[in-house]
Amino acid sequence: MPRGKKVSPIEREAWLAKFQSGESISEIAAQANRHQSTVSKGIRQAEDEKSRAVARASMYQHTLETHNRAMVAALVRHKERLSFRPPSQIAPYHSHKNSPVRPPDFPFELNPREFIRHDDWHVEGIHGLENDLIRHHLRDRITMWRNYDKWLDDHARYLWHVWRLSVDVSENFRAESRLEPVRDKEGFFDSCSISLVEASVELAGTGESELVAGLNTDHGNVNAGPIRLAHAESPESLERAKLVFETVVGQAARGGDAKIIATEAPRLTQLLPGIKRPFELIQVMQIVEGVCEACKPYVK
Repeated sequence: MPRGKKVSPIEREAWLAKFQSGESISEIAAQANRHQSTVSKGIRQAEDEKSRAVARASMYQHTLETHNRAMVAALVRHKERLSFRPPSQIAPYHSHKNSPVRPPDFPFELNPREFIRHDDWHVEGIHGLENDLIRHHLRDRITMWRNYDKWLDDHARYLWHVWRLSVDVSENFRAESRLEPVRDKEGFFDSCSISLVEASVELAGTGESELVAGLNTDHGNVNAGPIRLAHAESPESLERAKLVFETVVGQAARGGDAKIIATEAPRLTQLLPGIKRPFELIQVMQIVEGVCEACKPYVK
């Protein structure tokens, strides 16, 4: 049998297909005008190549499945940023540094004179990279990302106005009432800072405040309904604190910060479910569409 040209991968695959379909090596060799040993060797080589290809495909599949799970986790991290923070999480932070109320990480400059938006999400290592790659995968979801980014910016600006209002009302109450921020002795409590902000927003939004309407004094305490706001040893200090609360709230309600908060808080809350929805739908399916620079070489 004459020595033929070098056997190509396509020819080896064809021999393997014929052999697996039931043809003998001698039959395949005769058809190809090749020596039987050449055909036999080619078939073995094609089997090895096919096994390696199957193993490689299995490895890629496992890797891509792992990558998809990482992208779903990154999507969830993005979604979790869409969380509305009420004034009660912020108000006591200025006046009561050790307040049990957890302050947020402020995504803006803590300067009462100007709003400067900062990136408040710094994640080091692989998670930080994945947080970027998920946007590559979902680059075609233009509306989803536009709404997401805008809500975060609007929410940051809302937080900034809450912070400014919190600083103003707490400082004014402190100066006018002559009481200091405390936990359980004479002075005003973190509940007072929260109530000052909430009452100001109530009054700015509706023209009425249940907190102000519920102000009362009892056993040395100034209360707003059942909420204990401050404690004073003398009747004069007690009455002054109650009057100052009303005055500070009235002044703050006429300012821009309280009015903006009264408008923005319900708007942001109302928008939130619709902005979360596309993220939640992808999370439910557990499949992230598209490719990124990391997985693109392994996707055919």
